[in-house]
Amino acid sequence: MPRSKVVPKRKLVPRCHLNVTNILAEAGIPSDAAVEEVAGSYDPQIFNIAHESGLVLRVYCANDEQACEREMAALADLEGTAVPAPAVVSHAVAQGSRPYLLESYLSGEPLMAKIMHDLDSAMTASVEFGRMQRRIHAITASPRVPAHVWRKGIPRWLPELIDVLDEAVRDERTLLHLNYRPANVLVDGDDVSGVLNWSHVAAGDVRFDIAMTVAFFRAAPLPEPFLCMLADNAELNERTLRSAIEAGWVLGYQPGLVPEADMAPFFAWAGIVNFNSLKSQAARGGVKPTTAQLDRAESWAVNWLNIALEDPNDDDTDDE
Repeated sequence: MPRSKVVPKRKLVPRCHLNVTNILAEAGIPSDAAVEEVAGSYDPQIFNIAHESGLVLRVYCANDEQACEREMAALADLEGTAVPAPAVVSHAVAQGSRPYLLESYLSGEPLMAKIMHDLDSAMTASVEFGRMQRRIHAITASPRVPAHVWRKGIPRWLPELIDVLDEAVRDERTLLHLNYRPANVLVDGDDVSGVLNWSHVAAGDVRFDIAMTVAFFRAAPLPEPFLCMLADNAELNERTLRSAIEAGWVLGYQPGLVPEADMAPFFAWAGIVNFNSLKSQAARGGVKPTTAQLDRAESWAVNWLNIALEDPNDDDTDDE
């Protein structure tokens, strides 16, 4: 599959200079509050604010009110559930076009950071990661959470995949995170203390969310610090680590995990979405992926696309 065909063209809005001081002043936060940008954040930009019990400022791309509204809808649905999530303190639009949210601060460290600091904890930590996603999927989304528009992730030249998914997708309103990965889950000791970054949330078939998480395990790049730590560890390689994290997630999510045999079109969809996101990452303010990282993502997407579109009646064996 030619790479130029994998990614549909779309207009990207460049980031403008962000005046965080003015935003905080508009929100009534004292000018002497310490501000620290979260390393690696770009869409949205995220800042920790040292004010009272702590705040988090999330500033979205220009005119991206929908992402901000999705985040607020998800957090409202999660209030009072078994899924720990921030509370919305205030929201507005900064610099004329950039929506932002002020949220409560949750203690803990990203699960990915915990694993990085203690590679031996990968399996145990990932079990809790799986259990928490199962809790999310036990929630039926309210009407304020938009329905999942999964067709937007598929290029127009792939109508066959749309047809296959049209047949497979169930009419349900399960709460879907759609960016559920260790970097978006906080842990405090052995417990999950927060699930963050809900701007992709939607209501729909649970298999889309499962597919996106599996795409992270198998096709998305690991953070650069992680790769550096692996390079210094002679007893552990990237494949083994990815397998350990995924195995822990499977143990935590069960029972109820969808058999892989039923996931091919959903994996194909997630692979395409993951690859498209990587291709546009630098334009959205993130780090430009390497050729090897793009190749890995594209190969995984193409493999599952071929499986999803193969004709089950096309059998070369002669039974006679």
